[in-house]
Amino acid sequence: KTPCLLVEKGTYRRMVVDAYQLKGNRLEKLWRWDGDEENPVIRSQGSHAISICDVDDDGCDEIILGSAVLDDNGTLLWSAGLGHPDKVYVSDIDPSRAGLEVFFACEVKHEDGQGVSVRDARTGEVVWKISRPTYHVGDGMITDLDASRPGLECFASEDSKGGSSDKYMFDSKGNLFAGNDEVPACRNWIWWDGDKIRETIAYSGNRRLGAKLSVIKYKGNTLTAGIEGRIVLTADLQGDWREEIVTALPGELRIYSTTIPAVDKRVTLMRNNTYRQIITTHTMGYQQSPVPSYYLGE
Repeated sequence: KTPCLLVEKGTYRRMVVDAYQLKGNRLEKLWRWDGDEENPVIRSQGSHAISICDVDDDGCDEIILGSAVLDDNGTLLWSAGLGHPDKVYVSDIDPSRAGLEVFFACEVKHEDGQGVSVRDARTGEVVWKISRPTYHVGDGMITDLDASRPGLECFASEDSKGGSSDKYMFDSKGNLFAGNDEVPACRNWIWWDGDKIRETIAYSGNRRLGAKLSVIKYKGNTLTAGIEGRIVLTADLQGDWREEIVTALPGELRIYSTTIPAVDKRVTLMRNNTYRQIITTHTMGYQQSPVPSYYLGE
């Protein structure tokens, strides 16, 4: 894999990416990609963050800018043409099919049913889509929260300023099985206890001024309560594959770790480049829980 420093400019309109490699003590430019030089022009396809993953299994990483994916040599691998997605995740959503998948939750209004969709990460071909109009899908998440359903569950929520407050949850095959009040919040999912089902973090109080936080199972018990502060980051910091919660209070930074023993040994999540790069770019985009490129679930 070639170590690169990536720069994205103009999320909503023009997109430009510069890649650099460190040679000795100097950065040397490897390539520049400019969406305005594509034919047709690639504009308004960027997301609020970038993801890094080897989607075509050639040993080198691609760059998922949003609805457009760059190959490791600085050429366009594919563009879905979906417009600006608020959330994008790449992983092995459906382990029963070959390769990886990309999940899109699109802010742009879609009458064609592609506002929430999953595509093949190598080719960009549609695997499944919501098949109903969406207006402003402002959030989304993929994780295994139901052990009875194979693969990762995919869920998304409309932003009310688009005219809808609907929420949707699908299994890995694209079957809608829950909606609205049955769909959990998309933010702050964490591997906290001993199994591979991911938990969520519930708030009480004011999120900005110092909330009370609890780690809970989806439709289940509270595992840990009494966590304080505003969430800054969730990540596997200690290397035991479960994740820590970093919070901020006035004049104080805290790190909370689980006290629940794991039932197996697993390589630290930070060893996965896609997971690590989501954390690396966390400060420059919307908050989202890191996801490894491999399937991690029951």
